[in-house]
Amino acid sequence: MKRAALINAIFFFIFLIFFDSCTRNETHYYPDISTNGLSIFSNTGNNAFSCLINGQPWRTVNRTSGWGGTRYEVRMAKLIRDSLNALLTITWQGNFLGYDNSYGGYISLNFSVPVNFSINDFNSWQGKRLIIDGVNNYFEAQLPSISGAGKGTVYFDQAFLQKDSAGFSGRISGLLEAELSLGQLTSGRFDHILDPGNVYFYY
Repeated sequence: MKRAALINAIFFFIFLIFFDSCTRNETHYYPDISTNGLSIFSNTGNNAFSCLINGQPWRTVNRTSGWGGTRYEVRMAKLIRDSLNALLTITWQGNFLGYDNSYGGYISLNFSVPVNFSINDFNSWQGKRLIIDGVNNYFEAQLPSISGAGKGTVYFDQAFLQKDSAGFSGRISGLLEAELSLGQLTSGRFDHILDPGNVYFYY
């Protein structure tokens, strides 16, 4: 019995090592040496977003891919509300520093757009700074110590979507800041590759 248990334990250990080796981390986190806990601003597809929430560092989970598919740190969706209106959302999953790679909530950026808002309209945001008024367009946060909506600004260094037979793909990167109902979001910087697994752009 002891020998069988030992053999089972060895095989289980080998399986764990093999499974771990098949999981690929697609997030590249480069710390900003001037601000503890934040990543640098980049536009090279590092698949990371970090910011300060009331001065406390918050960052997205790592994007990982393996046998179970890909776990994304960001998702973009255009959802139809009615015959005239749609909601375009960018949602980041993450947690405060010290809880790395675990889900602790989300931060989202929400735009009220016409139902015929197209990928060309989205691409026109590249290089632009947009005012988020907190009414038609708004930030939202649901985190362990803070929740609520608010206003702010976002600058899109990259805002690019395209569609082919596989679905939507592209890139987003930029900077953002927000005044939430229960706190301040400052020094936000994001940089992501978009692919058919994390873009849902319904017409």
